[in-house]
Amino acid sequence: MSPINSGGEYRDLVQRIADRGDGDMTDSRSSSPAEGRIYKSLRPDWAFGFVLVVGITLLILETRDPIELATATWSPALIAGTAIGFTVVIGFFSTIVAKLDRRKTDDYHFQIMANSAIIANITAIFVSLAWSLAEPQLGTMSIQILIAILLLAWGLGYFFYRWRGFGQ
Repeated sequence: MSPINSGGEYRDLVQRIADRGDGDMTDSRSSSPAEGRIYKSLRPDWAFGFVLVVGITLLILETRDPIELATATWSPALIAGTAIGFTVVIGFFSTIVAKLDRRKTDDYHFQIMANSAIIANITAIFVSLAWSLAEPQLGTMSIQILIAILLLAWGLGYFFYRWRGFGQ
């Protein structure tokens, strides 16, 4: 087998799931029964609903920082509303683009891109946390650094999956 996985393992997994007919996207061979119970008990709708509320709350709280907004001419409420509005509109259009992308690429590559985006988000959150703990030594993280970390992590996640494949 070449170092870059062709996606055959992923297609076989999708076929086994389709044959089973229950729509469960977990590979029973790769996780223990305890792991399966933990993931099923998380209930993604509740988890992402919580993330949505935390994101909005943090955005509103951050727009009230007088040091960061010293040069702003708008009120903190208007800035928060604008940021939330931009996020909703751009998120909606990103969803449409992802839907088009899914139609034009095969499932294996789309799954790699989606999983690597998740890796990028998780990595950026934890690098940001580590950076804030080391802020006296590193200084304040700029948005440009955060975007660079997101792009780096997204690329790394993509190539880790391409090299190892989903079955590893």
